[in-house]
Amino acid sequence: MIGPKIIGEAKEMLGKLLDDNLDLIDRAYVGSDGGLTIALSVKIEPGKKTGFQILDVGINFVVHRAKNSMAKEVSEAQGHLFELKAKD
Repeated sequence: MIGPKIIGEAKEMLGKLLDDNLDLIDRAYVGSDGGLTIALSVKIEPGKKTGFQILDVGINFVVHRAKNSMAKEVSEAQGHLFELKAKD
């Protein structure tokens, strides 16, 4: 059975994850382009003992975004600067 105690424990655990990751969350937000999405998860499954539940909580967010690009102007009419020769 899932009741107020289990939900209260899940809230407390999620709060601890947020508190424990505050510095990383702040860095991720400051380095973001327009905001930060934080995904919180709660998994509840039956425990080994009767009447007990296992709570598994998680947090997920992107701290560093890798972004790279490359551009070059190319023409089919452009000649080669060097001739490539096969090695004998």
